[in-house]
Amino acid sequence: MLKGRFLMKSILTILVAILAGESAFALCPGNIATTTLYNMDGLSRQGCKTGRGKAGTCIIPFISIAADEDFNRMGTVISMPAMHGKKVKLPNGKIVSHPGYFLIEDTGGAVQGRNKFDFFVGNPPVNATSFGNVENQDVPLVDKTVCIDAKKFVKIPKYKPSEMKKREEDRVINPEYKRAVRKMEVFWKAAKLKRPDLEEIIQSGGSDAAPTHSGQGVQ
Repeated sequence: MLKGRFLMKSILTILVAILAGESAFALCPGNIATTTLYNMDGLSRQGCKTGRGKAGTCIIPFISIAADEDFNRMGTVISMPAMHGKKVKLPNGKIVSHPGYFLIEDTGGAVQGRNKFDFFVGNPPVNATSFGNVENQDVPLVDKTVCIDAKKFVKIPKYKPSEMKKREEDRVINPEYKRAVRKMEVFWKAAKLKRPDLEEIIQSGGSDAAPTHSGQGVQ
């Protein structure tokens, strides 16, 4: 996890995760089970305005999430349709619609389980952000109910399984992944972050015109 203070939005979510364990996650494998929100408290940010995640990149408010590495690969995109179109206030004050995509870029000791994700929201108090109850009560990110449509998600890998058999320099980026990254661009630019890794993906060759809806599992 980032160097800084980890802020829990709801202690209840942590308790539910501990008491329910993997048995609850197994009931709805395509749904987010529990989550918390976190930010930085102004300590070492390792050369980034927001801090660096486990992947070594500057994490992006409302886009970067922490996940359990036992079940998730760093850099995987999470598609959460229920979040598409939700209004989010960016660090520069601009209000935009969320693309419904998130990027796994961090981890932490409390982030355990295949369906457990923690969402990075930047520097303000977590509950006062666009993902908190103060601003947007209809975003069910922190809730003990697991099996609801609003929590459905799909993982989008950077490379399709067939590409993983090739040498890294010969692999073609998953068009659906590239399209998702393109829609996240406004978020890292609004936070004035340098993300050359993501810029390179956007500028890479290949088509990203038509959705594939691969529905990949753990990558």
